Amino acid sequence: MPRSRAAASSFFFANAELALRLRDRGMEERYEPRSVAIHEHPLTLEERTETMFMGGRSAAIHDRIYPPPHRYATRTDASAPLLGLSLSARLAGVRHRLRAREQDEVERYRATLRRSFLAGYRAEAW
Repeated sequence: MPRSRAAASSFFFANAELALRLRDRGMEERYEPRSVAIHEHPLTLEERTETMFMGGRSAAIHDRIYPPPHRYATRTDASAPLLGLSLSARLAGVRHRLRAREQDEVERYRATLRRSFLAGYRAEAW
């Protein structure tokens, strides 16, 4: 993996852009029900948060190349309040510790990762 955030962030949307370009040139997708794919990245929440930050930066770079209304644009809504996502994640974490419900832990992860993605997008775009 590239050593700097800036270098790494430029790679995240390369696969998506390649897939869109191939589809535009007539490549067809085929569903194969017997196929098996395993794609595992065992990461801590902190490591995944860093990855999502870089993904947000990559989305902003991608949108600079393909700004809306281009059909390749990510259509990322960067206007969500980061404080609201932070509070949502913290509250879900407290609820999880009190009730030990998996749903609360899932919400904590979702809000934490969404916040990190948007922070990365804003760091690159704004």
